[in-house]
Amino acid sequence: MKVLFYYRGTENIAIESISAVLKEAGHKTDLIFDPGLDDTFYFKFPLFKKLKIEDKLVKKAKRFQPDLIAYGGVSNMYPYVNSIASRLKKDLDVPTIVGGVQASADPSGILDKEYFDMACKGEGEEAILELVDHLEKGKDHSKIQNLVIKKNGKYIENPIRPFIDNLDKLPFLDKDLFYKYGVFKHRLLTMMSRGCAFKCTFCINSMKGIPPLRYKSPKRALEELEYYKEKYNPKIIMFEDDLFPYNVKWLQEFVPEYKKRVDVPFYGNVHPLTVNEENIKLLAEAGCMNLSMGVQSGNEHIRIDIFERYGTNEQIKKAASIIKNNNIKLQTEFIFGNPEETPKEMWESVDLNYDLNPNSTASFILYPFPGTKLADYCEKNNLYEKEDLEKVKSGEGSYHMTSMLKSDYKDEAYKFNSLMPIFAAMPKSFKPIFKFLVNRKYGFFHKMSYYASIPFIYPVEFKNVLRNYPRLLYKSIKEVNN
Repeated sequence: MKVLFYYRGTENIAIESISAVLKEAGHKTDLIFDPGLDDTFYFKFPLFKKLKIEDKLVKKAKRFQPDLIAYGGVSNMYPYVNSIASRLKKDLDVPTIVGGVQASADPSGILDKEYFDMACKGEGEEAILELVDHLEKGKDHSKIQNLVIKKNGKYIENPIRPFIDNLDKLPFLDKDLFYKYGVFKHRLLTMMSRGCAFKCTFCINSMKGIPPLRYKSPKRALEELEYYKEKYNPKIIMFEDDLFPYNVKWLQEFVPEYKKRVDVPFYGNVHPLTVNEENIKLLAEAGCMNLSMGVQSGNEHIRIDIFERYGTNEQIKKAASIIKNNNIKLQTEFIFGNPEETPKEMWESVDLNYDLNPNSTASFILYPFPGTKLADYCEKNNLYEKEDLEKVKSGEGSYHMTSMLKSDYKDEAYKFNSLMPIFAAMPKSFKPIFKFLVNRKYGFFHKMSYYASIPFIYPVEFKNVLRNYPRLLYKSIKEVNN
């Protein structure tokens, strides 16, 4: 069987994993990839639309002649998924399936579209493999666990199968799918775990049915990283785990061998409550360059009672101190735009961040992703305008610059979001200028400030992306024409 995946903008670890499972079982896979340069969720460049990438992707799909087309992605990608799926359904009369967070959160909403036949909830490796095997043998696939099937105008929603407990049994990621498009070169994305120990209300991990935290064994993790190092020679590894393995016993087994066998600088994510002297020291010894730590709000009521992100300001300060004392760069993250947030609470976030003294700060606008506990709370409490609720459900907007919630202080949230990363990189003595700019009417200057803040938020990643853009564009155009 031939399975064709679609994705846009960056690589996707879930697609790489499912593709690897299918190939291991003897099936053939390919990818149609849109570099997404016309809309990066930060910038819009209509000029790139003239490249007519989508037209080329449709032609490539027709040349491949798939037996199944699989779509995935984050919620904000669905306007683009809908666009190409509607075209491919007209030209290729084959089954289609959608996965990812949106499919798990709102499968019936996705299947309302005439060009989608199935949705996959939860983990996709075993479900998609079973589906492909059934399609190949002409067997009924309407009872496959994890799948929601559209049949005769009705939806058959099957139960969720047990989560993959032993991650070691999965094959290495099929990163060639994205590598041939020039999506990465110096930077390599991977994960050592799945799930999270926390259930913050704004995060997909608060959705019902999200699996628990599971880790690959240190042995398997090292074998995989060695393989990637030999094949792709990355200069930096970005661990996309919600929480980088923080168990001291796991790290004690992993770190010495990592230094001997891999020894590539890396980035990771932590929660303030998982930080301690012992595990951060081990990460530093392994070559950790940067840790991103979500703070989200300087106000404990918003952070704990609304976001359910536990930990006091003092615990957060202690975690930041431990990271920086081990010579690891610290990136903090904050979210503005909560309907209960006033400028007073926004300034509390700024002041806490000054106390943390991070190397960089990322800020976001609160976006109620469908299926999360926060989204349910907002809908029950009538915190959306009706038209904005429909936009959220269809994936419009983004958490970078779009507020979809009712608020008396929406413009203030935009201003703090745009200015915070820049002024976090400056001495606290610049705070009066920060205040002056916040007090000005929201407008063109603040929007430009947000664009200007991007190099401050992700300094290393920004350089890598900028350096890779010409390669991405060249290889993407070359590959879609093959």
